[in-house]
Order: sequence, then C-alpha cells, then structure tokens
Amino acid sequence: MIEWDQIVHSIRKPIQEVTVSIVGKYTEFPDAYKSLVEALNHGAISNKVKVKINWVNSREKEEKPINEKLIGEKLQNSHAILVPGGFGDDGVEGKILAINYARKNNIPFFGICLGMELAIIEFARNIVKLEDAHSEEFHNCKHPIVKLAGDQDDDLGGTMRLGAYKCNTNASSKMMDAYSNTTISERHRHRYIINSDYKDDLEKNGLLCSGISEDGTCIEAVELESHPWFIGVQFHPEFQSKLFSPHPLFVSFIKAAVNKI
Repeated sequence: MIEWDQIVHSIRKPIQEVTVSIVGKYTEFPDAYKSLVEALNHGAISNKVKVKINWVNSREKEEKPINEKLIGEKLQNSHAILVPGGFGDDGVEGKILAINYARKNNIPFFGICLGMELAIIEFARNIVKLEDAHSEEFHNCKHPIVKLAGDQDDDLGGTMRLGAYKCNTNASSKMMDAYSNTTISERHRHRYIINSDYKDDLEKNGLLCSGISEDGTCIEAVELESHPWFIGVQFHPEFQSKLFSPHPLFVSFIKAAVNKI
C-alpha cells in the first residue's frame, strides 16, 4: 500500500510539469505511441512530476513544408525531445531537423530505434561533415551510416532482429549511470543497424558508442559527450517499463527534462 500511496501522491500532487515533444509521423493517432507515453508517465511519476506531451508531426505538408524555422517554433517550449521508432522515409527529414534543434540547443534528447539511427545521421552530416550520410533503408548514398544487418535479405518481408539481446555498456557513460550495470538485456525490433565502419569517425568527433551488442557486432546505444542528455538506443526500452518498475532510461530522461526547467 505504501508504494501505491506514493504513486497516487505523485500523480495528484506533482511538484512540477515538464513538456516532452514527441516527433513522429503518426501523431494524429497518439495510441500508435501508447507504450511510449506510458513509459514517459512511469518516468515522470518516479521523478514526482507530471509530463505534458507536445505532439509534433514530422511529415511534409504542401501548405506548410517542414523546415528549420517551423521545427523551431514547434519545439521552442520543450523541456525534452523524443524521436521514436518507425519505418519508411516519409517524415525522416523533419525528424532530423528536430534532432538538430535538440543538439544545438542543449535540450535533452532521446532517440529510439529509427530515432537513434537518424540522430547518428544528423551528427554525421553536420559534425563529421559527411554531407551525403543517410540510411540504406531510404537511399543509395556515398556514406551509408545505417545498413541492412548482415544476415538479412533485401526484401521487406525478411527476418528482423527481433527479441531480447544482451548489450555491454561503457563504464563511464550516461547509459551506465542510468542502468548501474555494465550488462543489460533489451528488446529489439529492427532490420537495419549502424554501420560500424564509421564508429571511429563518430567517436573522435564526440559521439560515444556507449552500448555494444554482446557479440561485439552491433552498436546498440550512442550518446553525445558534450550534451547534458543526448542518448540514442537501437532497442525499445518502453516495452520493459512498468508502473512499479519504471525503465531507468525514462527515469533519467525525465530527470534531465526537469533540470531543463
């Protein structure tokens, strides 16, 4: 009962409210991100705050094309920004603009699955200066930062990297601070992975590869060392978050949002 009392008190009498912008292409249908919203609420309750969701559609519209100015207007009141998973190139450039805004303005950023992939693409383009950086999922390009996993075929019906996989975290990273563990297990659902050929270029420019698969073949998490809280993960932490056991990354993310107030 004590746990329930604490949760009810956090919900009824939050000490503050934080605004988290979710940037995606299904924002007209919030239930598409139901697990994500629940995980954010779990993190908020743990921090004794209330989370307000600002839904930002990343898709281009004929009457109002997505550009840097428009994204800035939509995100200017954000205490934190989250780009979730997804498929297809529709809305991708809008998400990249949102990531750029979070990076430049030191706003806590959380990229999940595709959100992580796009965060690395944005960093590669603008910091590493690989202007043609992109994902093989969307374009043939000179610098395929994101590539099809080696054991996949090139058909959309191919087998995904699916289910729980173990990951080793960097001992001096924010990932380690959140988990308090150097070995974690998280749920995956993706067919594309980060191209490890670019790992050295990314890290020497300040993007730490803070999570590596147990077999050493996949980059599972990255974080920007010079940023207050900028983390991308290939897996889906929202699937393991519970009311009485909030996922540590969502707890840490909301804490960073509170610090932005």
